[in-house]
Amino acid sequence: ETVRSTEPVNVEFEYQLDAQITGLRTGFYLSTMRGEYVFTSFDTDDPQMFDQFDSRKAGRYVSRCVIPADIFNEGRYGLGVNASSFGVRRYFMDENALAFNVDISGAPGTQWPEPRVGPVRPRLAWKIEKLD
Repeated sequence: ETVRSTEPVNVEFEYQLDAQITGLRTGFYLSTMRGEYVFTSFDTDDPQMFDQFDSRKAGRYVSRCVIPADIFNEGRYGLGVNASSFGVRRYFMDENALAFNVDISGAPGTQWPEPRVGPVRPRLAWKIEKLD
């Protein structure tokens, strides 16, 4: 699987709860294939989501997020999946759920022939101003 660094990436988890669970969080660990963590995100990181979904009743759910465009640098990445109640119980963990390559065509700085270091390649809003 290949994703373009200039396009957003949708991440979606669909899951079934057979009983009510308090404190559940589902999310992912993004890492390079060298094992360096890039970032982690959970569906209840936002305080409002944390309050609203502190307890989830039995039923089917989907948790979705979008990784914005212009985050990834060239390379291969791994996505580990986790569903747990922090400090209480891990319900599901797959450290190697998905692997993908990143195509940097059109990414920030690709007009330069040198490789960019690091796992992220953000498009920052630079301004240049003449002072004299």
